[in-house]
Amino acid sequence: MTMWLVYQKLGPSIPDALRAAVESPLVTAKSKCASSSPYATVGDGGKTLILKSEGEEQSGITFSQLECFLDELEVTDAVRSEIGATRALDGRRSADWDGFRASWSYHPDSGVNMTITLK
Repeated sequence: MTMWLVYQKLGPSIPDALRAAVESPLVTAKSKCASSSPYATVGDGGKTLILKSEGEEQSGITFSQLECFLDELEVTDAVRSEIGATRALDGRRSADWDGFRASWSYHPDSGVNMTITLK
């Protein structure tokens, strides 16, 4: 269990010094992969990460930044395969791994639009 999940379980009973040291893995990934990008946003108190990648007609995070997020969040090979195989006709897809849930869609014009949440 990650420190973030321990923090979520214990909540207010954790001392303030420890609380400040524990950071959501989504916040950590944002700071490492696309700290200043408006196309990667964290919400819901660190429980949600919203990613918009670049497409042919839309700006967004780069493919290498998207890969960085997948690496930082230890996305499984099976989920990566599902993301890579998504076509515009597939609509919104979703998958779970190790404490995370992701849903995403893809279109060549707008790229990958993904929401990752802590379970």
